[in-house]
Amino acid sequence: MNKFFIITNNKKKLGGSPQHHYDGPNIELEQTLPGVIMSKKASYCSFLLQLADKGCSLRHTQLCEAARAMLKLMPADVETVKKLKAICQVK
Repeated sequence: MNKFFIITNNKKKLGGSPQHHYDGPNIELEQTLPGVIMSKKASYCSFLLQLADKGCSLRHTQLCEAARAMLKLMPADVETVKKLKAICQVK
C-alpha cells in the first residue's frame, strides 16, 4: 500500500505525506518541472516534432511514439499560446 496512515486520537485517517501540509500550488516549484521548462522555448517542441517525423519516415515506431508522447506531456509554448489566442480573437 502506497498511502500513509495517520493516527490521531486513536483513529486511523487516510492521508498524504504526514510531514507536509498542502498550502496550494507552489508557482516557484512548478517552474522547475521539465514540461514547463521545455515549453518556454519553441525550439524544444520543434525538435520533438522533427524527431517524431523522422521516426515516422524511417518507420521506427518506437521513436515516433516516444517523441509524440513527450509532446503530449508538454504544455504549449508561449508563442503557440499567443498564436492560438490571436486566431480565436479573429473569429
